[in-house]
Amino acid sequence: MIAAVDWGSPAEKAKVQPGDVILSYDGKPIERSRQLPRLVADTPPDKQVKLTIWRDGKEQEVELKAAALNPNRPAPPPPDPEKPKPPAGVEALGLKLAKLTPDLRKQFSLSDGAKGAVIIEVAQNSAGAAQGLRAGDVVVAVGRSAVANPEDFPPLVAGAKKHGRKNVLVRVEREGSSRFVALPLETS
Repeated sequence: MIAAVDWGSPAEKAKVQPGDVILSYDGKPIERSRQLPRLVADTPPDKQVKLTIWRDGKEQEVELKAAALNPNRPAPPPPDPEKPKPPAGVEALGLKLAKLTPDLRKQFSLSDGAKGAVIIEVAQNSAGAAQGLRAGDVVVAVGRSAVANPEDFPPLVAGAKKHGRKNVLVRVEREGSSRFVALPLETS
């Protein structure tokens, strides 16, 4: 059974995969794994060789071109660096809110005891920006209703609109102190 396939090797070019079982090499049956290295070593470079493999419950044939082992062969290309995914956010009133995750707590130096929804973005020229709200502030309540996660925010804002209010009172915590901010509701 193939455990791994070297990058740029004849096996990789022939699309041999880890998990394939080699049944025969160049017409010679493979009974034991130690037979294969000897057969490969006896194959002249550039010779076309047929492999019979077992994959997904059936026999398949693949062809590859034998190559001399290059001890200075290039290393495989590094995998693309994983870009950190921006946190999923909920937007309302020019604020983008996210769930308090360990990463965001660390990023904004928030205590483990902080509860609510963290502001990760404040739209320029929004009422929140005018009131001095910034990324890292934690929204803990809208009016008298607690905000436990970002999804709580839009319905509370919508409820205030529905009741004909012109502003919504938002309680925000920053560095251990809380304050109330009145944000105008967009009339639409």
